[in-house]
Amino acid sequence: MTFPEDLPEPQPPSEPAPSEPTPSGPAPSDPAPVDPHAVITVHRRPHRRSRLAWVGGGIVVHGLHEIGLHAPSDLAHGVQHAIEQGAGPLGGILGWFSYAAFSALFGLVLGAVIALVLHKGLKIGAH
Repeated sequence: MTFPEDLPEPQPPSEPAPSEPTPSGPAPSDPAPVDPHAVITVHRRPHRRSRLAWVGGGIVVHGLHEIGLHAPSDLAHGVQHAIEQGAGPLGGILGWFSYAAFSALFGLVLGAVIALVLHKGLKIGAH
């Protein structure tokens, strides 16, 4: 089984020499056609995915609060303020980190639920 981490690093494309298309087909320097059924590989930078979960989770928590569903926001802020008060001089950064961690966890759980519904329930993207 091959994992995306085992694949070689992609190299930047070299500058192709200008060429004209021939009447018999594409020019030799044209890229190969893309297979629409090719498997999409996982991005190799997991820290970017975690940032997406953190930001997306924070947006959803804030949006839920704005439409009247206060429980996720109240829980996150309650934990944040408790940590801020109990952590002394590091309270600000640890409180911020706790809210960011809650947002990331919320985003990951919500994303997993959405993926489960799409792949298993609706069979979208299932093979």
